[in-house]
Amino acid sequence: MSDWDGLVAERRYRMAVQPWTEVITELRVDRGMLIGSSQFTEMTGVERVTSLAVIDAAIKTANGWIEHYKTDRDRIQGGILNLFKTKKIQAMTDEELGEV
Repeated sequence: MSDWDGLVAERRYRMAVQPWTEVITELRVDRGMLIGSSQFTEMTGVERVTSLAVIDAAIKTANGWIEHYKTDRDRIQGGILNLFKTKKIQAMTDEELGEV
């Protein structure tokens, strides 16, 4: 891996993951609001399971995309073969990556 490829891979990873992270945060808030609502307490067990399953499936999907982008980044950066260089790149701030 060249330094440039590693930097580009890290920047691409951060840009791809940010929206998914925001979605996960929103889904967790929605899940908490659902559980705390009076409507949820009035639901039958099957309705509760269905409601929670929809939200939990969406969270799993978002986490799957984050893992996909992480695997892609790690493959480009060389993983264990370039561990020191990879850790250095991953520790850079967005501003430092933006200067490249």
